[in-house]
Amino acid sequence: MKRVVQFKWVILLLWITAGILFAWKAPAMEPLVREKGQINVPEGYASSLANEIKSRHSAAGTGGTNVILVFHRESRLTDTYMDRIKATIGRLENRKQQLSIQTVTSPFKQPLLKSQLISKDGKTVMAVLKVDPGQRSFKTVRTQLNKEIKTPGVQAMMTGNRLINEDVADSSQTGLKKTEVITVIFIQKDWEKLRPGFMMPVPI
Repeated sequence: MKRVVQFKWVILLLWITAGILFAWKAPAMEPLVREKGQINVPEGYASSLANEIKSRHSAAGTGGTNVILVFHRESRLTDTYMDRIKATIGRLENRKQQLSIQTVTSPFKQPLLKSQLISKDGKTVMAVLKVDPGQRSFKTVRTQLNKEIKTPGVQAMMTGNRLINEDVADSSQTGLKKTEVITVIFIQKDWEKLRPGFMMPVPI
């Protein structure tokens, strides 16, 4: 204990140096989570069923990310609301280049897919976008699409593997930041408890 008290400042300096080196050399968490933190949605869920449909009907040989659009209303979609959804999808097709969209798969352009992309109760319509952000960030494209898919009187949502992974990564980053703050608080409290001992006079 005497030696610890004697070299208290050396020990403190070593801890600070170790902390700086760890922060410098440690891998960046965000890209690591985005690369390795992928999850698979269990079979039977809406997202996994939509992915199955997308896999069967996506254009072959094209790259990019599949974004599934879901248009829903609590009551059956009347012709008026169907026309609004159709207009929204048409707007996306007309702005493909600006929105980084490669292909659009919908029950309006592909009538044979109506039974698969329109729910039996007539409350939900799905469409699949093949998106390739290129040099742009996926978040930027996602934000633009979120604005473009808004349809009066209809709940418009987006899903897909990339979107789920992005949300998981963002949640992980938020959790890490909270953990860092809590850790600093606990370390500070522990240091306050130990400090009187460190300040004890060294016997000669």
